[in-house]
Amino acid sequence: MFVEDLVKGFYDIISKNKILILVNYDVDAICAVKILQCILRFDNIVYVLVPVKTVTELKKAFEEQKVDVKYVILINCGGTLDIIDILEPEENITFFVVDSHRPTDICNIYSSSQVRVLTPPEDEEKIPDFEDIFNENESSDDEDVDSVELDDEEESDIVNVNSVEEQQNKRRRLDQSTLIKRRERRRWEENRKKLLFDYTQFSYYGRSAAMLMFDLAWKLHRESVDLLWWGIVGVTEQYILGKTERMRYLKEVELIAGHIGRICDSTIINDDEDNMSQSSMSKPSNTSTQLRIESEKDLLLALYRHWTIECSLRYSMFTAVSLKLWTIKGEKRLKQILAEMGIDVQIFQHIVKIPPHSHYNIVYFLWSLLSLTQFISPFIMICLLFGNSKLGDNILIAFHRTTNSSDKITNTTLEVEFQPCTNDFHLNLHQLYFKREFWFNNSILIYLRLPLAESRQMYHSMDLGLRKQFYGMMEKISNTHNLLQMTYPSFMLHQGFKTRYQCADYVYSMVATLETNSRENSPTQCFYNTMDSLSRSKKEFLDQGIEKAKWILSNMFRHVQAALDMRQVILAGPFYYLIVQEGTLHSQHYSNPHCLTMLASFALRAQVASSRKIKATRLPLIASATLDSDQDTCLIVGIPPITESMPKSFFGKAFEQVSNKTNIEISLDYFDSSIAKMQTKDRPKFFDALTALLS
Repeated sequence: MFVEDLVKGFYDIISKNKILILVNYDVDAICAVKILQCILRFDNIVYVLVPVKTVTELKKAFEEQKVDVKYVILINCGGTLDIIDILEPEENITFFVVDSHRPTDICNIYSSSQVRVLTPPEDEEKIPDFEDIFNENESSDDEDVDSVELDDEEESDIVNVNSVEEQQNKRRRLDQSTLIKRRERRRWEENRKKLLFDYTQFSYYGRSAAMLMFDLAWKLHRESVDLLWWGIVGVTEQYILGKTERMRYLKEVELIAGHIGRICDSTIINDDEDNMSQSSMSKPSNTSTQLRIESEKDLLLALYRHWTIECSLRYSMFTAVSLKLWTIKGEKRLKQILAEMGIDVQIFQHIVKIPPHSHYNIVYFLWSLLSLTQFISPFIMICLLFGNSKLGDNILIAFHRTTNSSDKITNTTLEVEFQPCTNDFHLNLHQLYFKREFWFNNSILIYLRLPLAESRQMYHSMDLGLRKQFYGMMEKISNTHNLLQMTYPSFMLHQGFKTRYQCADYVYSMVATLETNSRENSPTQCFYNTMDSLSRSKKEFLDQGIEKAKWILSNMFRHVQAALDMRQVILAGPFYYLIVQEGTLHSQHYSNPHCLTMLASFALRAQVASSRKIKATRLPLIASATLDSDQDTCLIVGIPPITESMPKSFFGKAFEQVSNKTNIEISLDYFDSSIAKMQTKDRPKFFDALTALLS
């Protein structure tokens, strides 16, 4: 059953007893449980937290921790399963489900007492009616038919008064009524099967569990900047990893903006009142040192504030796919983008008039530079003429001469590039059309390109002017280089004068920390390290995760590039498939569901961008990697086509049907139905059966 009031129908009930919290291994679930922890600790409520990755671990954790537990909270796990049938709990145990996986199991929805779903239903779910799925009169009708037949037999044996014809008429009427009921029952079962198939055909994601927990904190009047930030990270994880569509994300952004205006403003006002009540000897308040969240547009570039601009452009999935950076042509386009990012300084936009009937030559070039001495300092003049270590060897000055006529506009361009190593000028004279706001007859425009050295150093070490104008630079060139929808509404966390973090930085860091299993850290330890990275007092976990994420993104790009060059993304009729062969460099990292899903999404978009067939945009992709070499098992992940407006996957139902129709043992043990596990030797047979099913 659905819970309409989170406070009365959920929190007031669980606040009096010991609670068992079972949490899935994903960023949204970790943010949700972090918010729930703060709420429970405020009221000193005793709870036990256990992370679970599969249904098997869910059963094991419940059996071990169910003693003296009356309430169990499931966060991003168990919502798509029949909990009562799988766990077989006692009647006094109640389950509260906070799961963003869809569709929710129909038995959980219509459970009257033991299962309560906290996520509200949505119109797009199209939940079947109770009467169409559960028939309460079914068993009673069968009992009535059997009892009537039994009574007739007893009556005929004992009394034996009626004639044979009367008995036959009774049986005929009874047979007709029985056939009608059986026919109606058959129709009802066929309709039920169809409704259940349509309801469970696709798997997708609903609203973020972290934002649902923040709504609980808001209604309890216990919201804070930290809790809101954790909710933002949960929402951003769904958008960055492609779990939700853009329109749903924009709706959440509007709601979050209202919370930011209320919480951050009230925090500053309260701090100002506390400071005014102190004595005059106390330090004056500084609002810039306060913890605050700002809403602003940002770029779909991964970790560019903690990386170099060149690396972020190269290894981000959005720019890598749009520019096809795995090709030589794409590499040239990347260098062109770096060169087109001009430094928007006013002194380099000065218009220099030249005498009429003059020609472009090195004399007028030097004359033009000398004419700017009244506008620029001698240091900048030396940088232009001789270069320095800061600007590197990518100094380029361009002069544009515009000639207006009745039928066309001609822009004669002279490019002068200075090489510090040889002290030579390289002249290049050609005609181009530049889209500028204003052009003047017989004029020269001087500008300086983005130095290559600046793009190859860390973002926080770049020139301050470049950092301020970087967003504007990318926004200007996005249309000319097919970088559509490169910007999106995002949020920034400010904590005094410390390093600013974008919400996407937290997502990449937490995914990398969660999926980086090693001999030293177990999966459970990685889960708790990921949870600690949300705490501002343990910033080292966040920074370590960012470094791991940069390594994962660069390795993923190289793997996709190698897969495309070696044609490892294979078309199998109704879908593509990619197999990460065991023994490939760093292939063991793709034994984790998150990393393999990110690789599959990257590979599918890269394949579609490389293919000239229109059909490629409508095809899904299946990626597979070795899970455990000792047990000879592999992991299978299905990705829906990129043309889907809402990322819905049909692979969960397809995997289930292949398992039923063949002798292949497919383990659908993960909470995401589009992820499966099987024996490596059965993988070719599985692909053949799936091809036959989807054809």
